Amino acid sequence: MSSSAKNDSDHSLNTLTDVVRLLGDSRKDVKQVQEHQSEHDHRFDQLECKVDANQQESRKRFDQQDRRLDKIEDMLSAILSRLPTR
Repeated sequence: MSSSAKNDSDHSLNTLTDVVRLLGDSRKDVKQVQEHQSEHDHRFDQLECKVDANQQESRKRFDQQDRRLDKIEDMLSAILSRLPTR
């Protein structure tokens, strides 16, 4: 009977040890995933800043082109107004 009780307690101890080990491994895995996610979040934020900067630069260029086109339109209107009409 003591042999049977010893086997049961060893089995329970092994089972609890396995559960604790698995929980520890799972905790490590979760931490690694969180660190990995944090790295990706940081990279995403950097890319988002670059995209914002590029969009602002594109808007500036578009505005400059728009102003140039306005000047050209004004010059053409002035030239056309001075041409003799038939």
